[in-house]
Amino acid sequence: MSELILVLCWLGVVQSVLLGTYFLSNARDKINYLFLGLTLLMIGIRVAKSTIYLFNPDPPLWVMNVGFAAHALLGPLFLIYIQSLFQKSPKRILVILQFIPALVILAFSSILSLDDFWYRGGYSALLYYTLIYLALGWSLVVVSRKAKPLASVILILLTTITIFQVSYFSNYILRLTPYEAGAVVHSLLIYLISFLVLKDNNVFNIQKKKKYDNLNLSTDEIDRYKKKLIDVIENQKPFLNTNFSLAQCASLTGIPTYILSYVLSNALNQNFVNLINSYRVEEAKKLLADSSKQHISIAGVAHDCGFNTLSSFNSAFKKFTGITPSDYRKKIPA
Repeated sequence: MSELILVLCWLGVVQSVLLGTYFLSNARDKINYLFLGLTLLMIGIRVAKSTIYLFNPDPPLWVMNVGFAAHALLGPLFLIYIQSLFQKSPKRILVILQFIPALVILAFSSILSLDDFWYRGGYSALLYYTLIYLALGWSLVVVSRKAKPLASVILILLTTITIFQVSYFSNYILRLTPYEAGAVVHSLLIYLISFLVLKDNNVFNIQKKKKYDNLNLSTDEIDRYKKKLIDVIENQKPFLNTNFSLAQCASLTGIPTYILSYVLSNALNQNFVNLINSYRVEEAKKLLADSSKQHISIAGVAHDCGFNTLSSFNSAFKKFTGITPSDYRKKIPA
């Protein structure tokens, strides 16, 4: 059993570091990615410290204190990450001030011993310190969710981070859970989160809606833009061009790209690719059903309707009709 726990913990460490690195590498214009990446890296370090301590009761002092320093960063990073989700990030100086406790622990990592400091109130203070940040973070979520609801996967992530941190409080202060509980639970849930990120790599990018924050369009304006868009697409059929893009659509309609994106999202409830593919599929259905066009291959139909590849045509056709183009053609009476 201990071997299984050891493997789970180290797998959690590796995955947390990899996922944290992924978010950091994509944090150039996404401040929430920066703090999420740092949070996951600190969790990885904290779990590594716990795993080493669990299976080696006498680890080097610096290893213990690096783990405690990472723990001291988790509370502030948790709160700052939540603030960034709601575009309420604190000033840089306030962020730096919140990192001071962790920096102090690192500075004195060679002298802060378990018996003389951590077990004489230092660890308890750290756990209560973290608990305060968790409470502040969740309070902000509750207060702000009505104005800007969070995706369920972000709530899963926040819950995972919370369970991980509370587990140490539950173990040391309340004596309710085993020491390894947090590390094991985190290791299991971090793979679920990683799967969701792989499924949709924009799942955590709440800030993508920011460009619409100051866009105030009346219902009449939205309807007018929507009508203009549909008229151009249906009458000129620009979607038959395999390279038809959002920028080209904006040029044809005379609607700025950002307004076009807004209308697609809010008036038509879909993105540009789905809209264009839906028209291409409708055009393909006409060709497939036309008895005079039966000599055209499926690949030929795909190209004539604006698809770059046969595979993209098959995928889109099945998405909108539930069957493949070949099956659709077979169903048409001779």
